[in-house]
Amino acid sequence: MNAFKNKFLLTLALCSTFLHGRTQQADSMKLYEFQEVVISASRNEQQLLESGRAVIVISKEKIQSAMPQSIGQILEKEAGIYLTGTGQNFGSSQRMYIRGANSYHVLVMVDGVRISDPSSVDNGPDLSELSLDDIERIEIVKGSHSPYFGSSAIGGVVNIITSGNHKSGFSKSVHLGGGTFGKNTFLLNNSLNMKYLHQKGFYVGGSVASQLTHGLDATIDTVTDPLAFKNRDQDDYQLSSYSLKSGFRNEKIHVFVSWRNTWQKSDLDKGAYRDDDNRFISFHRNLFSWGADYRTGKAFKFNYSGAYSFMQRIDTDDSSVVDALGNFDHSYSRSIFDGSYLMHDLTVSFTKNDYQIMAGVFSQSEFMNNRNYVFYWSPYFGKYEQDYNLDTLDIHSSTKGAFIHLSVDGRKFLSCLQGFKLESAGRMSIHSQFGQVFTWSLNPSYRLNKNSLLFASVTSGFNAPSLYRLYSPDMGWGAVVSRGNKNLKPERSLSFEAGIKSEFSENAFFEVTLYQTLVHDVIEYVYLWDKNIPLDSLGTDWMRNDYRGDTYINLSRMKLNGFEMKLSFSLTEKLRLTGFFSLMNGISPLSASDIDTSLTHGNHVQLFESGIFIGSRNVEKIGLIRRPDATAGFSLDYYPNKKLSFYVFSRMVGHRYDSYYNPVLGPYGALDNELIKGYFLADAGIKFQLFENLFLRLKVENLLNTKYMEINGFSTRPRGIYFSVNWE
Repeated sequence: MNAFKNKFLLTLALCSTFLHGRTQQADSMKLYEFQEVVISASRNEQQLLESGRAVIVISKEKIQSAMPQSIGQILEKEAGIYLTGTGQNFGSSQRMYIRGANSYHVLVMVDGVRISDPSSVDNGPDLSELSLDDIERIEIVKGSHSPYFGSSAIGGVVNIITSGNHKSGFSKSVHLGGGTFGKNTFLLNNSLNMKYLHQKGFYVGGSVASQLTHGLDATIDTVTDPLAFKNRDQDDYQLSSYSLKSGFRNEKIHVFVSWRNTWQKSDLDKGAYRDDDNRFISFHRNLFSWGADYRTGKAFKFNYSGAYSFMQRIDTDDSSVVDALGNFDHSYSRSIFDGSYLMHDLTVSFTKNDYQIMAGVFSQSEFMNNRNYVFYWSPYFGKYEQDYNLDTLDIHSSTKGAFIHLSVDGRKFLSCLQGFKLESAGRMSIHSQFGQVFTWSLNPSYRLNKNSLLFASVTSGFNAPSLYRLYSPDMGWGAVVSRGNKNLKPERSLSFEAGIKSEFSENAFFEVTLYQTLVHDVIEYVYLWDKNIPLDSLGTDWMRNDYRGDTYINLSRMKLNGFEMKLSFSLTEKLRLTGFFSLMNGISPLSASDIDTSLTHGNHVQLFESGIFIGSRNVEKIGLIRRPDATAGFSLDYYPNKKLSFYVFSRMVGHRYDSYYNPVLGPYGALDNELIKGYFLADAGIKFQLFENLFLRLKVENLLNTKYMEINGFSTRPRGIYFSVNWE
């Protein structure tokens, strides 16, 4: 804690120093113009209206105006996107759902490099580790994009693009902010960015950012007995990030190397409604990336990019006070999770006026390890101690393959096809465990006029099983299988999308999209029970062990149907309205015919997520966990003059299901579903330009002080007030 405070104060001192400094100006200024283009949709530069997919581009100005405290708070303000953790205590895990797909079906990248954790259960991204520092824009492409980006891109792709160097000379920016969001809480955050671009194309830049939070009690207290012993505490959070990037750029070539470092530490609790005064989790990631672009004239472009990321999570749970006398439970556990990711990507593209071809090869590999130590002492049973390390198993996987993308204007073939455009893609991925997977995409579009586009797509996708689900060696007493299942198949998807987007003028935009996604071979976590014992007799004899293991199997399917609408227009020259509305319906049928009986040995199969036993007839899981059926939002921005602006943003989230552990389900309990009420939130903010490069901002979050729940058993933030000073 002291070390972090020292870093925070040092950064604050640096910020203050540079606020009083003078910006170095070059004698001759060379500008590198930047247009707002979409790169993530097709891996090539396109204007927003030219992309035949549902695409969102969030600009740096929009991010700063909203005064978010996390990446998730920006993303959740868009149609078809829902996140958990953004309204809870700072440092809570932030999982994202796009169009109802599972959170690990979303691919999150920073400058085109995948952000994931191979040591986690599902390898899904946690957005809480990402800093808001040094972001130029965020591109979101909804719908399946596996032919373009490979595994995990079933629900969508989020690419966070950091700032470039567009103006020669020395530039810097400083952000200082803070606020409070409840009794005895505070938040402090600050950042410093510095860049230098030489006239001949050499550049170097760096940033440092930190956040320090004294937070809420993260769990909901339901104990009303005034005599009951409580040892509840407020949960804190710390985050720091650093980055460096250097390279050379001119009209033909661009080479660079970069480094990003993230460290965070947060207080954890035992679970829903269950506080813990002495459990912590820390996370550390180092990300190295490098790349080179080379253009030969206007037609050919060669690109190579590579990255190496390694991360470590440490979960420490020390003894907790269990009664008013100060007695401890005499337990200690420490789990260390290590993961790494290495990727290489080489592409060549050829562009002419009416067609474009891109082809390439890629390789990537993942590694994980888990070290765990447990100590427990009891006056009745004495000492129990366990220490294990999975490093001898060498748990890893690799994927390699090739891809091709083609974009053709219809006028190349027939003049009557003027306005038609077809984009297609294919990717062959070869996984070290389950072999080959081919994904493809067809994306036709038709320009109705200069400002309107009809578009559609049919896309297949896949998600590779995580290393944990494939190779975890854990086996309980009586188990006939290990928790990891090397015979898992990749989850496969087929997505359909159709829509229209239109710019009525420079100040009005409208988009409507319909979609359907079908996911097969969804991986489920299941319990196995002795096939020789009837279901109604399982667990009734404490002298008998009915348990036969727990594992992961390809079992269920998922069908997602949805509708999205978004609009943006100016009511007057000074008043602008933006809004969105989305509906989503999802079902998950399960069939006994999908069970691999060679793995289960014919034993009873119980779905852990709902407690359902998969018998002779088909069943359906109720609802989709933590995914609302409806979301909506609108923002009203008012600009009375060039220096002053106001905004109000409101968001509605519909009902959704969440899960909790129910000991009554099945022999020893499973996750039950509970309907969580929807909620309505509103924020308001003001921005004032004090001097030419100095901006002041004030934000009131949860303006109506709404009491709501994102995840069953965990608290959310009440009304909060935040301020910031930005100097650029």
